[in-house]
Amino acid sequence: MIDYSVDGDGIATITWDMPGRSMNVMNQESMGAFVEAVEKSIADDAVKGVIIASGKKDFIAGADLEMML
Repeated sequence: MIDYSVDGDGIATITWDMPGRSMNVMNQESMGAFVEAVEKSIADDAVKGVIIASGKKDFIAGADLEMML
């Protein structure tokens, strides 16, 4: 759901792409994975910059309403 990669120039790309959903949403699982990727990029001295991207047409729909119930 959160893909992390670093290119040869030290640019990390964090891509939010929730499988099985038409849009990305924030829930406990996705937020945990996102935080983990951000912390990984901060801890890596080789990372000079970070791009946060979406694997979907729109970036994010907001909070997962199913989580609110």
